[in-house]
Amino acid sequence: MAGEPARLLGTWPIGARAPRARTEPATLDTLTALANDLAGEFRPRPLLERILASAVELLDCTSGSICLIDQAAHNYRKEIDLDQGCQTGMVFSLDEGMTGCVARHGGPVIFERYSEVDRGHVDPTDSSYHGAVIGVPIRLGADLIGAVIVFASTSHPQFDVEDGRLLERFATHAAIAIANSRLHAEAAERAEQAAVSAERERSMLQIHDTIGRGLVSVMLELREAQHVAERGGDVTAVLVHAQRAVQTTLDEGRQAALGLGPTRLDARPLDETIALELKWIGANTGVTTLLRVFGDRREIAHDVRIQLVRIVQESLTNVAQHADATSVRVGLMYDPDSVSVIVEDDGRGFDIATDHTRTSGRVGLAGLVTRLAQLGGRVQIDSTRGWGTRIRAEVPYEVRPSGLANNPGFE
Repeated sequence: MAGEPARLLGTWPIGARAPRARTEPATLDTLTALANDLAGEFRPRPLLERILASAVELLDCTSGSICLIDQAAHNYRKEIDLDQGCQTGMVFSLDEGMTGCVARHGGPVIFERYSEVDRGHVDPTDSSYHGAVIGVPIRLGADLIGAVIVFASTSHPQFDVEDGRLLERFATHAAIAIANSRLHAEAAERAEQAAVSAERERSMLQIHDTIGRGLVSVMLELREAQHVAERGGDVTAVLVHAQRAVQTTLDEGRQAALGLGPTRLDARPLDETIALELKWIGANTGVTTLLRVFGDRREIAHDVRIQLVRIVQESLTNVAQHADATSVRVGLMYDPDSVSVIVEDDGRGFDIATDHTRTSGRVGLAGLVTRLAQLGGRVQIDSTRGWGTRIRAEVPYEVRPSGLANNPGFE
């Protein structure tokens, strides 16, 4: 009766013929080669093609297919076809064809003639239409995810239980190939998302640095203009400086938004760049500054150098904006395994315990923590009201990226 398999594996009729002789070493060699392929290939199609071709060859047949099942959608896609012309890439209902039969029975099935398959897709003029067909499920754990189908020609003897067991071994390889491919795709997607997130974080912090620093310069210029006006002086020169600071902020803000960044960070040695940053805060606030370098200069990774400069910039911006300090000094230390910067001021300080929001937000001091954690480093912030603030950032010469959840980088 059409739609019912002539045999279900494991329920063989009395008198069924003995299994055909098959060379076991050849089978083992084929399966071993496939296992080796699984170890280094993550694209599903080449592996599934190899698995299907090997199964068809060992069963002394010439055609077959591998279909992937979507149980939720109640359909399957003909993923791989070998010499069968069964509409590769087409999607069919699980109520149709040999794969549908495998799905309904939940296990391996054999038809003595393909013409008995309910709503089959082989053309009646094809020789396979009158030959035997065998199908086994592809499972991942308890989930049915596909089927391996092999077609016999009219001259091919009927399939037997050993054929089914052999084909199940290939189905297991197919399941591993599909699982590996999915895991690899998921890992690649997560890596891409992490890269996008990291780039978004980097851009956000860079824009914060650039705009925030520029606004501090403008604020200081306007504050000076106010003081000059209160003394009855001419504020023209001060306002011109403020206007230039606004234009510089706009220009650098555009660069940051485009991901270009200030080129001056790349042009000079680290200590010279830090010296320029101290010159900036001295010129804008009048604080006295000091830079000390300890140890022999070492080659520093580009990302490490950029982030150390960013940390100095953020720290000095905070000094200019909040600290009301009279002096600030920076130490640059080249240690055997790491490089550190220390920024100290004698300003008003703050209570880390009660002002923790200053280190837990998305920008500001939290940016210091984020930057160093991304490079495997750490930031230590010590501050006392009325005494000042000390920020120490240490990072290894060799970048060791780490997630913020596992290494917050804050002490």
